[in-house]
Amino acid sequence: MLQNRLGCKADEEIQLDDGVLNALLTVPQFRHGARSLESIIAMSQLHGQKIFRRSALPSAQQLGLHVDYTTFVESFEPENHRAIARAKFAEKIRILDRLPPEDDFRQRIAGQILDMIYKNGAYLVPQPPNESSPEDAENHPKREALVNDLAKYRYYAVNLHNSIYAWGASTPADRNTCIAATNSLLELLKGCGFAFRKGS
Repeated sequence: MLQNRLGCKADEEIQLDDGVLNALLTVPQFRHGARSLESIIAMSQLHGQKIFRRSALPSAQQLGLHVDYTTFVESFEPENHRAIARAKFAEKIRILDRLPPEDDFRQRIAGQILDMIYKNGAYLVPQPPNESSPEDAENHPKREALVNDLAKYRYYAVNLHNSIYAWGASTPADRNTCIAATNSLLELLKGCGFAFRKGS
């Protein structure tokens, strides 16, 4: 099906992202069977190219029409990067327990950072601590967008029973505290050998 959609010959090699291939092969269910698979392929095709990249996948909302988005994203990672990162992250946080009380905010949200990353449409990629990419810069639009989403997500979790404390109506100090803590945790995650990438 993929060869036909991309216009490839039977013996022609397709440049296919390993994570995408793993997700397409292992996701438990396509909501509309083969039609869902074909729709995902069609929406992901780069015009005139025989390449299938993760970055070309449709948005989380569009994917959700055809597969369970969270399960699909987790299937990008055949080596289960999420579980590995969680174990390494937990060890880092254990060391952080020795920090003074003012670091309590960071410690409280550290246990949820990986879940928040996935729930906000991003995913983990292995990356040696001494390497980086443009997307890791704090002023990169994708990083800024995810940091803001994560900070807002946590802010509302903390203020669940105080509906008057809307993110937009909160004080700049409150917002900046959440944003700074999130940036700090993402740097800590980088020290564990992982970076995040924002989805479509």
